[in-house]
Amino acid sequence: MRSSWMCAAALLVACGGPAEGPKGPDGAGSGAGSGSAKPANGGDDSIDVPAIQIKGLYLEPRAMDGLGVPAAPLPKRATVDSEKKAFAAAKDPVTKQAHGVNAASELFRQSLKADGEAKKQLLGDARQILRDAIASAGAKADETALELLGRYELLLDDPASAEKVWAQLLTVAPTDAKAPQNRAFWALALLKQGKNADALAVVKDLPLDKAPTLAYVTAWAKWRTGDGAGAWKAITTAAAGWDKMEGSAGRDALKGDIAVIAARSGTSVADAITGAQPYFGKQPADAYELVRTLAQTMHFAGRWTDALSADARSLEMKTPANDKVSIMFEQAQLSLPLDVPADVAKYTKGALDAIPACGSACTAADAQNVVLATFNLAARFHGIYASANDRRYYDAAHDMYALVVAKIQDTERRNTGVDYQNKLELTMKNAKVGTGRYDQIDTSAIIDFHSQEIQACYEASLQQNGKLVGDMTLTLEVDQGGAVKGVATEPKAGTADVAAVAGCVADRAKSWKLPARGSKGSTRVKVGYNLALRK
Repeated sequence: MRSSWMCAAALLVACGGPAEGPKGPDGAGSGAGSGSAKPANGGDDSIDVPAIQIKGLYLEPRAMDGLGVPAAPLPKRATVDSEKKAFAAAKDPVTKQAHGVNAASELFRQSLKADGEAKKQLLGDARQILRDAIASAGAKADETALELLGRYELLLDDPASAEKVWAQLLTVAPTDAKAPQNRAFWALALLKQGKNADALAVVKDLPLDKAPTLAYVTAWAKWRTGDGAGAWKAITTAAAGWDKMEGSAGRDALKGDIAVIAARSGTSVADAITGAQPYFGKQPADAYELVRTLAQTMHFAGRWTDALSADARSLEMKTPANDKVSIMFEQAQLSLPLDVPADVAKYTKGALDAIPACGSACTAADAQNVVLATFNLAARFHGIYASANDRRYYDAAHDMYALVVAKIQDTERRNTGVDYQNKLELTMKNAKVGTGRYDQIDTSAIIDFHSQEIQACYEASLQQNGKLVGDMTLTLEVDQGGAVKGVATEPKAGTADVAAVAGCVADRAKSWKLPARGSKGSTRVKVGYNLALRK
């Protein structure tokens, strides 16, 4: 599997060559800002950014999917066919369910050796036998038959039917030793239908230490209903007892869920490490896996500074050489939405400097991808400087060009790089104090740096409505220094659906920082977002 920096670098390189850098016919940089509504002699501007599509994931609890399913042993000399015949002939509901459980259990064991439609058919046959047995039993429905049926309904992705079965089982055996786990499966069936409030009601006020599965579904129900602190407490409680009760089943999924809930619940990196480390393990490799997992989930949650913090922690550990390249390049990406061009240049230099020590783990093609990706970042910063006249972006572009232009292997691209370098210096030489406006193309790129934050807001609302799609408009009032002084959304901020996304986005956008513009005045930046589910 290719490491993340290779994939990120490939995306930044793109197929069409380097990003546009210089503005103006000779690279002098007029400072007018292509796409601005007014000329370059000062005053307020207005820029409409082309719509950005946001693809969101509907996150679901997965750790319980892999738990073992109980199965009754088949009596000696019995077969599926003989148990089916006995089941069909039995009149007594208890006997009938016993034969049904035996037949269903054997069909389940056979399904473990099958794939695709054959597997689904075997499970479907087992489910139907149990459905028939329980229906014929009426008020005398057996606990074992109900438990098996509830599990098969979930395995066959029918949570609505599973909900009814688990509710019935809790009515039949409310104080059984398995009741906490049965309640957990009932809540899971509700969660899988998006009935988050109902799921929380099923587990509400129950001691979290009754069963790890109970704590697990409580974590998801609390997170989906807005209780981040409660979700974090519940997921770490689930992790503390998982291996003792559930073994290794669902372990990898639970690790991912711990990191996701930490990132999406507002848990700090330090608290996430403290809370999750007992489950991940205390060996150096385990601690490293935890920090890297947290860095990725913080990144996907649009928590840039926290992701940077986790990356910094991982670099203090025994880091594989190729991971150092990955982490440092990731730090450069994380710095883009923070409007810290000097850090972007610093981290790309760190990634490039780490390549020689990477050895055979970093191929020549991979190294060239980082070179070209760094060049594209330099060209982007070049464009921002040429239009906005923010000197910080000149300094970063200058440093990154110096790092990589000579290392570009393709002659045509290298010549383009030299041309861009020269034009950057000409732009700086001809720059005039008091000029500089935002350019539409570069402003679009700057706004797009924040797309992961928009996606995180969208995904938070998807937890309430798994089919949510729609459009949203964000309007920013940005002062001369690049600070966001006003935020408006359409629809207006609300508590549900796209309005809830808008409220979350507005809160995030208030802290955004854009490059400074050289000329006096403010800029209104308007951008539309198309929210759609990722398939």
